Amino acid sequence: MGKRLKTMVMKRVGLCDLVVGAATVQGPAIGGGLGEYLSPVLAEGEEMPDLASPITLYSRKLVSYRDAMVKADEEQQAALSRLDEVRKDLAVPEGRLRGDILSLRATCQGLWDDDKVSSLSLDFNVAQEPKPLVRQAEIIRDRLRDPEVELVSVRWVKGPQDGKEWADELDREIEEMRPLLARYIERRKQLDTAQVRKDQAMEEFDVQFIRITRLLEATFRVAGETELADRIRPTVRQLGRDGGQREEPAAAEQPEGASDADAETESVTPEPESGTSGEQSATSAA
Repeated sequence: MGKRLKTMVMKRVGLCDLVVGAATVQGPAIGGGLGEYLSPVLAEGEEMPDLASPITLYSRKLVSYRDAMVKADEEQQAALSRLDEVRKDLAVPEGRLRGDILSLRATCQGLWDDDKVSSLSLDFNVAQEPKPLVRQAEIIRDRLRDPEVELVSVRWVKGPQDGKEWADELDREIEEMRPLLARYIERRKQLDTAQVRKDQAMEEFDVQFIRITRLLEATFRVAGETELADRIRPTVRQLGRDGGQREEPAAAEQPEGASDADAETESVTPEPESGTSGEQSATSAA
């Protein structure tokens, strides 16, 4: 999952760099075009402000959201790596404990009937994650030590069986896993926290990217840079983990010279998900 999320971040970085690059390179020309457009309405003695500066500032603002998202992604990847390190350390004692539980279950199934095996909590599949595995081993250990549980064979071995040795072996392996399990749980929490921060950074980037990109697109059009505006317009439609369904409603009119087929090509087919997108809701309300 981490790799997939990393891909989504890099997709956003690419879209951001496209928009920022266009604004940076063409900023002075855009400022000049805006000056020509607005100069007829200047009051007598009024000077034209620097109209290229807002384009630069909006670009910097967008870059700040991009950088915050990239930093959150890097922190999430680092947290995932730290968790993997502990997972590797857990592999040997975890595999040994799981193997002993499976061996004990096979032994008990040979000695006793299903009811007895069930009373020892050995009639369930062995847990695949370390925390529930340790808990499962603790329950089995406690059942083996319970004085009210009679371990009397009904099949191959006559007389009662002493489960203390089995319980002691499980106990040793449980205690070996405890410090590693504590580290695993802590790093699992760190990963969850990093993932939440990353998701929030991506959500914030999406909102700001759409706002700033649409503002720049409109500015380019006012300045007469229609081709440049047409080039950055599709980035809004390409954005999003959910195929663009989170984007705000698109403008009613298309770029000059764009056909219905062009508009359809820009869009991204949404992935199936529950609920109704904002655009669908708006259509239903209409």
